[in-house]
Amino acid sequence: MSKDLRNFDLNLLVVFHALSEEAHLTRTAERLHLSQPAVSNALSRLRDLFEDELFVRAPKGMRPTPKAKSLTQPIQEALNLIQSQLTPVDTFCSETAKNCFTISVNEYAELIDLPDFIRMLRASAPNVSLDIYPESNSTNIELIRSGEIDIAIDYLPITGKELVKELFYEERLVVIASNVHPILRDKLSTGLYTSLPYVAVRPRDHRGSHTQIILGKKSLKRNITMTVTNMLAIPQIVSKTDMLSIVPKRLAEYFQSFLPIAIHALPFDLDRVPIYMYYHQDKVNNQAHKWFRQQLLTISNL
Repeated sequence: MSKDLRNFDLNLLVVFHALSEEAHLTRTAERLHLSQPAVSNALSRLRDLFEDELFVRAPKGMRPTPKAKSLTQPIQEALNLIQSQLTPVDTFCSETAKNCFTISVNEYAELIDLPDFIRMLRASAPNVSLDIYPESNSTNIELIRSGEIDIAIDYLPITGKELVKELFYEERLVVIASNVHPILRDKLSTGLYTSLPYVAVRPRDHRGSHTQIILGKKSLKRNITMTVTNMLAIPQIVSKTDMLSIVPKRLAEYFQSFLPIAIHALPFDLDRVPIYMYYHQDKVNNQAHKWFRQQLLTISNL
């Protein structure tokens, strides 16, 4: 490619990068805050520059040509290098910082994890504040992209090429029931588990609860008698009925300290539930965000 770089517009590489991730003209225009004709014009200039179609129409958007695929990584690396030089070195001092961090978590994490976490934050960063969003749903991906949510913590996968996925911790599950259950006394068998009335959490985003997702691999049916919207209601319900349920071990231990419930080991082998932390790749080297991620990771050790 014998082109004069003096006349080259670097913004074309930004459009190329966005097209390679979005594979759609309209979404690329929205992402870059440009009009669709402007993106089309930039694509035309890119085609002239590289002497290739680069992106061709497909049933659901745009499909990269082999040439475009070969250019994707080098252009990404070039943009990262340029951005690193243009971005001033940021510093972060937790003692004086006044940042407000937004995270999305479920009600269980709010009850079990956040009280100790905020106590720790108050000691190390007294002027830092937290804004808690409900656990991730289909719209929170857009909030992460826009920067309204710094970090999403979830057991359900959040998909997006520009997101970083990091293992947060692994949750152990147990069965809880009343400690004066009329039938369940000692060791819980698989037969009792599948036959006794069960209280479940309503699936979120039509994708299933953590228990449903894992049990689906085992083809175990439960005698679901009641479905609730909030996991925190389950210990109260099982303490006063003949129902049982599966909940995170730390939640069971918390409620056992003041409710008449018994904790039983699962009657079958079950993998721990991986909980992930999701954030935008633009935040990877942000010093304030990096510090906050490190603080959050201490939750798994609390």
